[in-house]
Amino acid sequence: MPHPDVEHMLALVKEKTGYAVSVTVDAELTTHSAMVSASNTLPGHVVRVNPKYDRYGNYLVAMQCAMLLAQWADPKRVAVFITYPEKLAFQKKKLLPKVVQKGLNEPMASAYLDQIVKGLLQQLNSIPLQIRAMEICYELCPGLREEQLAMVAADLREMTAVLMPDVRKYAPEEIYDRSVAMNAAFVRNWANISGDTIALLPFTSLGFTKKGDELLASITGLVKDDPAWCIKAVNAWGEILRMKGWYEFTYWEQ
Repeated sequence: MPHPDVEHMLALVKEKTGYAVSVTVDAELTTHSAMVSASNTLPGHVVRVNPKYDRYGNYLVAMQCAMLLAQWADPKRVAVFITYPEKLAFQKKKLLPKVVQKGLNEPMASAYLDQIVKGLLQQLNSIPLQIRAMEICYELCPGLREEQLAMVAADLREMTAVLMPDVRKYAPEEIYDRSVAMNAAFVRNWANISGDTIALLPFTSLGFTKKGDELLASITGLVKDDPAWCIKAVNAWGEILRMKGWYEFTYWEQ
């Protein structure tokens, strides 16, 4: 049987969105969990959990449900984040000489930039949502606090690993600094929730907490039950990080 808090979150999503959540185990996931929202071609939400993270499974499902609640704050008009190939190509072309100078040949540099530019946009779209979902889970799922603490600690270790010199070796500052600033905002938010500031220390020592705090402050004042919270949060970060021209929002209207 699912944990009572998970059952509660599943019920909330169905009540709020009108669609049930199917939970599956997927050993091919490259992340700990993933979610696909209902659409015209998918008559329900799907949450996938990597079995390697089974010990955090209840929290991961609850977290994905919390993200759905935030995304579907207005079930009649759900925002969809989209990017344009030509805009990504422009960024890659601009940054390619810098990556080649760092030691990668041009084909490898192009493939590397394709990965990290897309990854940066994924961060922009997902980390504000994760921050909101963490707060929702902390409030609505008190029985999962222990799992949440353990899972977030694992996430923080991965974020801290990005600060290592070998990870930074080929990344242009225009991508790396934006990415780490968003991670710093995530870490600061968790420190505010949990009271544990240890994970912030490496970000502080390398000078990233100032920008991270700026990002977090830009969304702290947003009304949390505003149906447009997710859009406003992403746009606030896009403005600060000078990424507003890299993406747009469209809407799926039922």
